[in-house]
Amino acid sequence: MDLLHGMVRERNVSMLVVTHDTDFLRVSDRVLRMQEGILRDANLESPEHA
Repeated sequence: MDLLHGMVRERNVSMLVVTHDTDFLRVSDRVLRMQEGILRDANLESPEHA
């Protein structure tokens, strides 16, 4: 995981990871969640944005 994160930063590229592994949250710049077939920005779902 750290190797992938380093490569993304070094090469200034984007990477899409589809997983149920919440360990990826610590290195993710953005998290989307799928709910009823619709992608939603997980940051906008948190209580502080309500």
